Amino acid sequence: MKVLIVVFSPSGNTYKVANILSDMLADKGEQVQLINLTRNKEYFYNKKEYLKEKINEHDVICIGGPVYAHFFPTPLIDFIKNLPKPNKKWGRLAVPFLTYGKITSGIALLDAAELLNRSGRVNVLGLKINSFHSYSRKFKNKINEGMPGKESIPYIEELVDKIINLEISSQQKDVINEFNYKSEEEKENSRKRRESVVFPKIEFNYNNCNKCGACEKVCPVLNIEIEANGPKIINFNKCISCSECFHVCSKGGIVYDVLKFENKLTAISQGKDPYIKPELPDSKVFY
Repeated sequence: MKVLIVVFSPSGNTYKVANILSDMLADKGEQVQLINLTRNKEYFYNKKEYLKEKINEHDVICIGGPVYAHFFPTPLIDFIKNLPKPNKKWGRLAVPFLTYGKITSGIALLDAAELLNRSGRVNVLGLKINSFHSYSRKFKNKINEGMPGKESIPYIEELVDKIINLEISSQQKDVINEFNYKSEEEKENSRKRRESVVFPKIEFNYNNCNKCGACEKVCPVLNIEIEANGPKIINFNKCISCSECFHVCSKGGIVYDVLKFENKLTAISQGKDPYIKPELPDSKVFY
């Protein structure tokens, strides 16, 4: 079986899962291509040519990323929307997977699965993995620090077993209904967040900036460039509010108020929020 794994992973959590998935499939004798879109200049500068030239023929496409405000990040949504229709090269069997920082996986899997359906694909499996919440790096209480780790292995192993037992030539059941695990109220709240959530705006304190370029190097969507005065956001509409540039700056040259979320996210992660409870099961293979 030929498996394509495409991942977008600003903090590296989802890539860790994708890499383990790739290694396990290869150990089972499957042909695997792992594509990392994060900071991928070839992809972001010429998407159509990249899809045409760099993607190998495959039977199954696994697409994974982190959950941002209840949804897959914009670059992954854009990737799915630009997928060619299934043909001899592009497989029709899809496996969306995600990592999330304990608070909620939102409706990311359902949203991705609907987009994959529109691209002509069948969602045959899915996976969610409870992981480190990247926003909490500067919190007093880190959320799921060190995850994903050994606790994620059984879920990835289960997914691998399901993938290698797929019958490529036969009609496959679409498991999109399995991703519909949120209540109607929760789904509506997620959709409202897409329109209403306002993340802090990245700002630069040039008095503290030494123009080291670390922020430019770490931006997962290549949206920062260093000019004479220091770093600049190229296009604020393309900023995905991942906070990677803020966390990598050791001089205080980037201002981004992630601490405004600390009390709320900490309370939810500890089960102390009266309205939002951590979801169970926190990790799962869907089939």
